[in-house]
Amino acid sequence: MKGILKIILFYLSILVIGVSCQKSEDPLSNSQKEDYWEIISDINEGFNNIFFIDAKNGWAVGDTGKIKYTNDGGKTWLNQNSETNNTLISVYFINNYKGFAAGYNKTLIYTENGGSTWKGYEIKSGSATIYGSLHSDISDNIYLISNYGEILYSPDAGQTWNYKYKFSDWGYSYLFYPNNSTGFAMKFLGSELQKTTDGGINWITYQLPSPWTGDIFFLNDSYGWVSENWGPSSTIHDSVSFYFTSNGGENWTLLSKLSGISLDKIVFTSIDVGWVTQVTKIYYTNNGGKSWVCQFDNENIGYIREIYFLNNSCGWALTSQGKIIKYSSN
Repeated sequence: MKGILKIILFYLSILVIGVSCQKSEDPLSNSQKEDYWEIISDINEGFNNIFFIDAKNGWAVGDTGKIKYTNDGGKTWLNQNSETNNTLISVYFINNYKGFAAGYNKTLIYTENGGSTWKGYEIKSGSATIYGSLHSDISDNIYLISNYGEILYSPDAGQTWNYKYKFSDWGYSYLFYPNNSTGFAMKFLGSELQKTTDGGINWITYQLPSPWTGDIFFLNDSYGWVSENWGPSSTIHDSVSFYFTSNGGENWTLLSKLSGISLDKIVFTSIDVGWVTQVTKIYYTNNGGKSWVCQFDNENIGYIREIYFLNNSCGWALTSQGKIIKYSSN
C-alpha cells in the first residue's frame, strides 16, 4: 500500500503546474537547468527589446535612442549610433543588413548595413506618438502598429510607407502577420483580438477568454496562445490562466493555471515547445502549455522584459537591468 501511495504522489508532483521554482517540483535535473539558461552579459539598464537574425547576430534597442549590436550570440555588445534621442521600443531585421527600429514621437529608423549607420523616415500618420510592434509577412512586406492603433505598411522592404488602417481605440502593442493575408493585433491588458484575412483592409473582433490579457503569441494563422495579467484586479487573484486557440482566435481553450497575478511574455517554436515569463521566472512546456516547469528564476536581475527564440535550442531573454540571459539546449 505504501508503495502504491508513493507512486501516486510522484505522478501528482509532476502534474503540479509551475507554482514555484523549487527544485523538488522541477523534473529537470540541476545539471540540466544550469545548461539551459545562463546570464552571459550585461548591457546596462534602459533597453526594451532584442532581436536576433541568426545564432550570432543580434540587436538591442532602448531609451534615448540606444542601440547595441552583437556578433557572438550576445556575449559582447557594440554601440551603434541611432541618430535619435527618442526611446526605441521595437527592432526588426529582415536580413543581416536591412533592419528597422521604432519608438516614441513617431520615430522610425532603418539601416541597410547591419546598423553601422541608421537613418530616419518621415512618417505621415495621424495621432500616433508611440510606435510599437514591427513585423513582416512571408513576402517581407513590413507592418508597424502604433500605440494609438494606426497600422503602417511598406510593400517594398521599407522604401515607402503607407497608411493601412486605424483602430478606434488605443493601447495596441501586438501585431503579427503569419502570411500575406492573415494578421492579428491586440491591446495590452485588453479583452479583444483583432484579426484580418485580407491583408489589413478589413478587421474582425474576437473576444478573448479573459478581461485582462498579458501577452499573446501566434505560431501561424491557426495556433495561438494568450495569458492573463490581472493588473488593477491583482489583489483578488492568486493564479493566472493560459489559453490556446486552434482556429485563429475564434475559440479558446483553458490549458493550465500558474500561481501569481501575471504572465508576461510568450514564445513558442512549435505546437508543443514554448516558454512564458513571469517577472523573474521563465517557465517551459513541451506539451503545448498543458503543464509547465520552471527553468530559470533569479530575483537579482530586475524583471524579464523580453524573450526571443530562433528555434527549440537557441533563445535569449533581456531583463530590466540589462542582463542578457541565453538559452541553449543540450
